[in-house]
Amino acid sequence: MDVDGGVSGEVMWFLAMLLAVFAVAAIVIVVAQRRTRRTAVAAMPGRAADERPR
Repeated sequence: MDVDGGVSGEVMWFLAMLLAVFAVAAIVIVVAQRRTRRTAVAAMPGRAADERPR
């Protein structure tokens, strides 16, 4: 892909780092929700309506 344009390598590196940041943030959010799900639902009743059973 980066044979035609020299910017492609930098763009792919930027997208890879951005994807890694989003992946880490998603994992942190999921772990935080799993740990504080009972206390969060008890503290904030509004969150119970947003979370639907899968």
